[in-house]
Amino acid sequence: IYIGSNTGLFYLDKEGKLEFIYNSQGQVWDLKVINDQLFCGHNNGTYLIENNKLKLISDFTGGWVIKKVPEQANLYIQGTYAGLVRFKMENGKWNVKHLGKTTIPVRFLVFEDKYTAWAAHAYNGLYKIKFDPEYDSIISIKNYENKGLLSNFNVRVYNIKNNICFKTNHGWQKYEPLLDSIMPYNLLNKDIGENAYIISDDMDQLVTKSEYDIINFKSFSDQSMDMTLTNNFFKNRLIVGYERVSKINDTIYALNLNDGFMLIDGSNYSESYELYKPTIEKIEIEKNLIELTNSEVIEFPYKKSISISLSSAKSDHHFFEYSISKLDSIQWYRLDREKLELTNLSNGKYTIYFRTSNNFGAFSEMTSLHINVLPPWYKNRLGFALYAILLALTILVFYALHKRKIIREQKRLQLKLRKEQREMLREKSLENDKNIIQLKNEALKNEVKLKSKQLANTAMALVKKNETLTELKKELVLNKNGFDNYYSYKKLLKKLDNSIAHKDEWKIFEYNFNQVHEEFFNQLKKQFPDLTHKDLKICAYIKMNLTTKEIAPLMNISIRGVETHRYRLKRKLNLYNDNSLATYLGDFK
Repeated sequence: IYIGSNTGLFYLDKEGKLEFIYNSQGQVWDLKVINDQLFCGHNNGTYLIENNKLKLISDFTGGWVIKKVPEQANLYIQGTYAGLVRFKMENGKWNVKHLGKTTIPVRFLVFEDKYTAWAAHAYNGLYKIKFDPEYDSIISIKNYENKGLLSNFNVRVYNIKNNICFKTNHGWQKYEPLLDSIMPYNLLNKDIGENAYIISDDMDQLVTKSEYDIINFKSFSDQSMDMTLTNNFFKNRLIVGYERVSKINDTIYALNLNDGFMLIDGSNYSESYELYKPTIEKIEIEKNLIELTNSEVIEFPYKKSISISLSSAKSDHHFFEYSISKLDSIQWYRLDREKLELTNLSNGKYTIYFRTSNNFGAFSEMTSLHINVLPPWYKNRLGFALYAILLALTILVFYALHKRKIIREQKRLQLKLRKEQREMLREKSLENDKNIIQLKNEALKNEVKLKSKQLANTAMALVKKNETLTELKKELVLNKNGFDNYYSYKKLLKKLDNSIAHKDEWKIFEYNFNQVHEEFFNQLKKQFPDLTHKDLKICAYIKMNLTTKEIAPLMNISIRGVETHRYRLKRKLNLYNDNSLATYLGDFK
């Protein structure tokens, strides 16, 4: 018999003495007989054990588990610290090859078929792996954490009667090939338990560990071989997470412990105890014993502790459980001792249920106890009376404060109203002033329009006068021979010329024009000092929207001369060809 431990590999000699195998120091993970050869999965790699000596056949560290490939002779896959390793027997020797693709540590490995396997990572979920037909490499590896897996941590994978099953932190699940998804496995959750997991499945029995460290043996062929092992013999001695049961012979099993092994004889093993209804021995309130009577309800003051002592004289290897109806009507809690102590219960009525249980999951009939925690003083009649008085005083205080607040609010509203009225009067005054100014501006605009009209009429009168005098001059020139006195003829022409270009009339026109157009000439001469008196005249006429034909008689020049003068004036004002002289002077202020 060979024994693997965290300090190396041992064997029992013919005399039953434990012997250490040289150079096997370190963690031994797996011992398996393959083709009549003993494989040792070790922290340092994988060894063959020959004549109680180690022979290294694989230096891939951490040989956790090795599984035979279905329907393939002499072909095995091993899960190691660094991924999957293939073992193939060729010409009497083991050919070892790392299959690459993944280097995740694989502790749990099962085959779905001869080309498909499932591997569980310690904290990174579950993987489905496809191998090539020659088993020289991995074709694909698929992570199933998003395919319905309840938890990525502590996943264990098993093949139970051709069903790929998974144990997670939240219960059992199984793989549904048609849906390519992972679904809850209610059958195992019910038969094995949501918190139970398999510790050995390579025998003709399924060995599981459930709550309270109960180990169950379930045979696939003979139910008479089923048995349950409680922790009475190995309490606090299991290697949690690494429990293992090994079959020594048809009836003897070995369970690994943290300080050795426990041998179990399945043929003679029996552990079954009858459970009886618990009895309430005594009740103490604040450590004062009270008399047990036939009263249905036990009353005691608020914030007082109560302790209830139980017994079940005829029951063996048992413990007690309790449930409080007001707190939780379903969950049962285990008593470490045969006494329940309750403190700081809120006031109200409770029903406490007790039952006798054992590590097999069996339990007896229930015993019930009704208690009533009396309310504190601030919840009884005196408290309510005080509350009523306090409420009345509070209402009076709030009424006084509210009335005072209303008075302050009224004063504030009055002040606000006065302020708003003053503001309204001020705004009304400003609005009236604005209206007066607007009326004055409109009057000024109308006055300007009137003066502009008068100015335009004056200019047109000058135009008509000059046109008439010009016509008269032409008639005199045509009838020059009709004058007997040539001197009188010349004198008459001179008077006509002086009347056509009368300087006094222009000054009057200029004055009136400035009155209407706010010193148009002064601003024009200030901005363009090179403008001549004649330039200013024509600017004024253009400002009044007079045409070239109307300007010519006022200037005593021809229409052609006016156009030439407009062209020169445009250059003096620095206007380009596409800029209108009339528009510019019309907008000029």
